[in-house]
Amino acid sequence: MMCETCSKVPSSHSFRKLNYDEKHAWFYSLDSEASDKDSDRIKSHILNELEWYHTTFPEGKWSWVFDSKDYEFNMNSMNIFLVFVDILKIYKGTLQKIRIVNPNDTIRSMFPTLVKMLPDRVSEILEIRE
Repeated sequence: MMCETCSKVPSSHSFRKLNYDEKHAWFYSLDSEASDKDSDRIKSHILNELEWYHTTFPEGKWSWVFDSKDYEFNMNSMNIFLVFVDILKIYKGTLQKIRIVNPNDTIRSMFPTLVKMLPDRVSEILEIRE
């Protein structure tokens, strides 16, 4: 089922499937491209995508590419990060990797603090790619 917000404005959210099969899915997000910054709608969108994949492929694993190009830290981005943490708590058992690409100074400087907020095991499968 498509996100209600995205059905009206396709650029609302950036979390999307890059490719997938019954064993593994790669998801990609570029927060700076998303027009909707409401954390509740973002959470609903991401959960919808992950629930679809895990319902369709119950044994499937997933990975997430988080593109931090043009990422800016502000109060709203912190709320969105906390949404990500909540989602990772739910799906950490099937998560294989989180890859941060295009890190900027904000990401690099905040990384040590943010990692401490992640659920167990998630920090071990997190990598930054320059």
